[in-house]
Amino acid sequence: MSSERRILVLEDNDYYRRHLQRLFEDEGCEVVAHASAEAAIASLHEERFAAAVLDWQLGGNRTGTDVLREIAQVSPDLPVVMITAYVNLPEIASAYKIGILDYLPKPVDEEKLLSLVRRALVGTVATSSKVGQEASWPEGEELIGESAVIKDVKRALRKFGPTDAMILLEGESGTGKEVAARILHRLRNGPVAPFEAVNCGGIPGELLESELFGHTKGAFTGAQMAHRGVFDRAAGGTAFLDEIGELPLAMQAKLLRVLDTREYRPVGGEATLHFKGKVIFATNRNLRAEAAAGRFRADLYSRISEVVITLPPLRLRGPEDVELLAQHFLTLKDPEGKKKLSEMALGILRSYPFTSGNVRQLRRYVFRAFYHSEGDVIEANDLPLGEMSEMESAELGSGSWLTSLEPLLAMPFKEAKACLVQEFEHRYIEHHFRIAGSHIGRAAKAMELSEKQLSQKLSEYGLRPGTTNKKYPDGK
Repeated sequence: MSSERRILVLEDNDYYRRHLQRLFEDEGCEVVAHASAEAAIASLHEERFAAAVLDWQLGGNRTGTDVLREIAQVSPDLPVVMITAYVNLPEIASAYKIGILDYLPKPVDEEKLLSLVRRALVGTVATSSKVGQEASWPEGEELIGESAVIKDVKRALRKFGPTDAMILLEGESGTGKEVAARILHRLRNGPVAPFEAVNCGGIPGELLESELFGHTKGAFTGAQMAHRGVFDRAAGGTAFLDEIGELPLAMQAKLLRVLDTREYRPVGGEATLHFKGKVIFATNRNLRAEAAAGRFRADLYSRISEVVITLPPLRLRGPEDVELLAQHFLTLKDPEGKKKLSEMALGILRSYPFTSGNVRQLRRYVFRAFYHSEGDVIEANDLPLGEMSEMESAELGSGSWLTSLEPLLAMPFKEAKACLVQEFEHRYIEHHFRIAGSHIGRAAKAMELSEKQLSQKLSEYGLRPGTTNKKYPDGK
């Protein structure tokens, strides 16, 4: 039999070793089973394997971890599943660092064990030794920003991109989840492999199965020709399932089976197709809470969230990222660099809260300002200030510094000016203090004030380190 279906089993309990051997042989696999680490290591040097299932706790002086270290030297691409009756967290953490696909406690969930082995046999497991290492950034893919939170995201993408882990991208609408998904795809598959995206919330439930798995000609009324689904089109590359939280419960069950077996059938078809590729998911919901409330399958959530990467909202990334993004979007419209944003326009964008829409919202504002500007400089009044004021007022309350000036027009000039300056100063300081996480030192540096000056202003406006304004109880 080909080594593509040969499995190495290490288990010192005679009964359970024979049971595992029968279990995998029923799957059509060739099984090489051993009771000792020494025998398993000898087989590693003599034969090639598609997967290994190792018991951690063995009789004698050696453990499954010893065999795992040998695998890392002899066959670093080999997917390994550890099984153990003794849950030792430091040992498990060490095993993950060396490179394992997963570990299962005894008594073993055999369906999950078979699912892991099936994934290995169809060739979808990435090099285990790459887990924990950071790959180089793919050329041409950009996640703009230099803030600490976005650097954390970039590190996570580099770390998990080359692996076969199920990755769930969380974040508000417009935070760049599809950009992150494309980077993960390039890190794993390179620039040529297919990337197929589907918005699970944008397709009627009755058509979603066809979009995911395809359909045959005549499968239903109106199916005048066969249709290749996302999983078929993404073979050898990446299937990106956006807004996975919108997937109907009935479809969630079908998707779970596909993820476990890597097998599916087009609607109306009889032939079973195999999917070989990476699957990435994204949501703007709290799926953990949805699962707890019964609105999303808990087993599917557990399956797709092997790795969770959260894309931060723009308001938490800081003004430096807003400026970098604004300049980037301007370059997209003006690659020759003939136009520039004025300091006042940049100041408005840097201080705007972006409570909805995030990066997508900023891009739209910059594009609109580009089209409305007449000279080489994009001024503040080229921005859609009316729309920005209305959105900010609706979402943050009536305290926006971009709100109507009508009440001030009835005041004497000096009094009106003083009120406007005070309102601006209050909002400006509150904004930077919030962005800095209520840290006086960071906020003072960003505003180019001394810590003493800032402390005085915070006292004046009723703000204190670690507190938020009562208008913004969530600190946003």
